[in-house]
Amino acid sequence: MIFRMRTNVLPVVRFIGQIAYHQGWKHFERKADEFIVYVIKKGDMYIEEDGVRYHLRKKDIFFFEPGKVHKGYKSASCEYFHIHFSSLVLKELEFNNDSDLVNELRRRRYIATTSNCLSSELPNDSTCFLPKQYSLEHIDYYSNKLKECINNYEIRIENYKEIISTELLNLLIRISREFASDIIESSSNQISKPLHKATEVLDYINSEYTNKLTGEIIGEHFDSNYDYLNRCFKQLTGHTIINYVNMLRISKAKELILTTNMKFTEIAYLVGIDNPYYFSRLFKQHAGCTATDYYNNTMLHP
Repeated sequence: MIFRMRTNVLPVVRFIGQIAYHQGWKHFERKADEFIVYVIKKGDMYIEEDGVRYHLRKKDIFFFEPGKVHKGYKSASCEYFHIHFSSLVLKELEFNNDSDLVNELRRRRYIATTSNCLSSELPNDSTCFLPKQYSLEHIDYYSNKLKECINNYEIRIENYKEIISTELLNLLIRISREFASDIIESSSNQISKPLHKATEVLDYINSEYTNKLTGEIIGEHFDSNYDYLNRCFKQLTGHTIINYVNMLRISKAKELILTTNMKFTEIAYLVGIDNPYYFSRLFKQHAGCTATDYYNNTMLHP
């Protein structure tokens, strides 16, 4: 089961805590009128919700739904975090098949990774996808964040519930991204080879654009013919590899112009362009004005 959650609305946390049962324990029966999230830190929990049985293990996160009866069906020792919250924007979502989910997650990931980071518009709509049960890779990170939330809940300084609710939203978004990455990676063998190769090139460029990138370097890195990679990449993005690299570099240069006092030659070097004259020509080509005009228009005359 998959949930869709709008990320522009805060969940409202009512209660948060941590419980450890070192002896065998079976969950009591309950029907809540709110969402409850369990994060299993240690041990096992055997839980049944509306007649469906689940085995929760260390690192698992699980969403109990409002209005559904849940109870334990087997005793076990367990240490877990629990978060009780209400949300009108967390809804169950049905996909016709697994490929629909994969395609949607891949589409959203592509839009995000190719978006203009300086734009005031969000690259995707304000939603994320969450599985009902999922194993967290970085359990220590989530445990530490949840302990901070519990501490805020217990000391009850002003705005403590807003802080906890904001942190819960942050954690849920991170979990959604982990989940999406797992789905995309596991589906790589099911999609066409050209699309998979183009996605790999896109990820590589987004992380390596500050370094020297040529057709030869990219071809050697992927042990593939560069012309073939270029065709795959254009099919995915609508741009050639070099054109996308230049677009990305100028986008990052704009960001540095707006946020630092560095000279243009320094900015050019930081975005992977050694030649300042080439940087000037490239900037005007992609921005429609010189770097100086861009600075004057945005910083001096906003």
